[in-house]
Amino acid sequence: REDFVEAAKWLKGRADSTGKVAAVGFCYGGSIANMLATRLPDLAAGVAFYGSSPNAADVPKIKAALVIQSAETDERINASWPAFEAALKAANVPHERHLYPGTQHGFNNDTTPRFDAAAAKVLRNELLIFSRWCQVMLRFEKGMYENPEQDLNKLWWDLVEKYQLLKRPAGRSAPDYGSKIHICSAPVYY
Repeated sequence: REDFVEAAKWLKGRADSTGKVAAVGFCYGGSIANMLATRLPDLAAGVAFYGSSPNAADVPKIKAALVIQSAETDERINASWPAFEAALKAANVPHERHLYPGTQHGFNNDTTPRFDAAAAKVLRNELLIFSRWCQVMLRFEKGMYENPEQDLNKLWWDLVEKYQLLKRPAGRSAPDYGSKIHICSAPVYY
C-alpha cells in the first residue's frame, strides 16, 4: 500500500504534471483508491469500483470527492457500506454511490462470466462524466484564482465546451459558473 502512496507523490511532483492526482481503481484497486483518499489530503478525486471501504476512523481525513461504484450482489463490500456512508456524511465528504442492480462483484471485467455489458456501459459513462466534471471544476477554479477580473462566464463555458463537450447557450450572459455551489463551499487552492 505504501508503494501506491509514494507513486501518487511521485506523479504529483513530475515536471510534466499539473500537480493534481486522482485515483481510480477496480476491486483491490478500488480499495487502494479509497485508502489513498484517506492518506493524501490533496487527492483531487477518487473513484472506487467495488473496493473495500477504508477504516471508518480514517474517513474524516478524506478531502477528495468520491464516487463509489457497487455491484448489487457483493456481500463483503456491501456489508461495509452503511458504516462507510455514515462516516462520509459525518465528515461532510462529497460523495455519491451507484449500485448496479442484478450485478456481481467484477461486473465491469469483460474477461469473467460476471461481466454485465449493459451495467458496464452505464458505469463507464458515469466515470467519464465524473472525470470531465472534475476537469472543468479544477481548471475553472485555478483560472478564477489566477485572474478573478476576467470574464468568468466565458472561462466557464470555454471549459465546459472543451471537457464536457456541451455547447454554450446562444446569447446567454448569466453567471452560470455561480450555480455550482461547491465552488463556494469547497474551493481548490493553487
